[in-house]
Amino acid sequence: MNTESYRSKMPYRGSAFSPEAKGRILAGAIEIEGGALRFRTEHQTIALPFSGLIVRRGGHNAEQIFFEHPNYPGWSIYSSDEALLRDHSLRSVPEFAGHLKSAERVKKRIPFPVLIGSLAASFFLLALVALFLARNRIIEAIVGKIPISWEQNWGEQIYSGVKAEGKILENSPWEGAVSNITSRLVPVVEKSGYTFEFHIMQDTNVNAFAIPGGHVVILTGLLESADSAEEVAGVLAHEIAHVTQRHSMRNMMQSAGLVVLVQSIFGDASGAAAVLKEGSRVLLQQKFSRNFEREADDVGWDYLVQAKIDPEGMIRFFEKLKKILAESGMGQMESSLALLNTHPATQERIDRLNAKRAALKRADFVPIGPWRKNE
Repeated sequence: MNTESYRSKMPYRGSAFSPEAKGRILAGAIEIEGGALRFRTEHQTIALPFSGLIVRRGGHNAEQIFFEHPNYPGWSIYSSDEALLRDHSLRSVPEFAGHLKSAERVKKRIPFPVLIGSLAASFFLLALVALFLARNRIIEAIVGKIPISWEQNWGEQIYSGVKAEGKILENSPWEGAVSNITSRLVPVVEKSGYTFEFHIMQDTNVNAFAIPGGHVVILTGLLESADSAEEVAGVLAHEIAHVTQRHSMRNMMQSAGLVVLVQSIFGDASGAAAVLKEGSRVLLQQKFSRNFEREADDVGWDYLVQAKIDPEGMIRFFEKLKKILAESGMGQMESSLALLNTHPATQERIDRLNAKRAALKRADFVPIGPWRKNE
């Protein structure tokens, strides 16, 4: 037996509105027979002929199928039984089959409020992803709007804390040797808008560090271990680049959440200022990212070349640093943690700089002079 034909003989559960019911809902059964759609209740029957019959979707989320006819005003027969749309007798009427298919398509559509909500959620998610991917560019743009004078005031406060430790040397025998280097580097970076001050600190670590705004602190451990002025020049050029590229400022802003960044984009800098103020407490203990260290190497290298200082001194310093790490037993550890560490491994930096040196065609470098402290 044909299932569809059999279903056509069976009644569908339905309801109706009628002019006589005065707003009440009539419960009954829908039958498809004799070229008409019939609605039966306990007390009456009404037949809507196929010819001129209108079918539409309605109700909550378009879950009901409504049948109406212009010859029976006020009557509206409906059912939530989807099998009606597949009824063999109804589909056998060519002029009515198109109406049924249209009703099926309407049901498949996403409700407008749901569609709008889904689109809004998708847009918000895409905006967050775009914001995250463009985070570095956004940070650069925000930091670029912070006046250098503000950064210098911030740096003065940080340097005051460093000076209060009592390790800054006022009359170091290394001042003359350091001045020979800085007098070559400073003119190269004058256009950056920063005024640099160099200080020597009593400390055995082989290092130097830069403070936002232009203070550069050189540790005596670096000066004592260096074999040439060019080695120290390489370190100082690297630290100067940290300042001119505003790495400390960008570091602080990277620690800010997306909310602070969005506020800054729309002109509210209070959140960013709070992050920078709080960040000053831990600035000197904070390390730069691999990308920042590579950028400082590259920009510092360019400063050396512009100052006609042989940049090979930077390479020799890193080779010396690698030797110091090896002698202290940290060389193997640094190599094994290279992928986890925020800094590029020393050998990686040496290899990058050697490649730059091999590609460098200039050879008009002017020696800084003998490396020795004033006796």
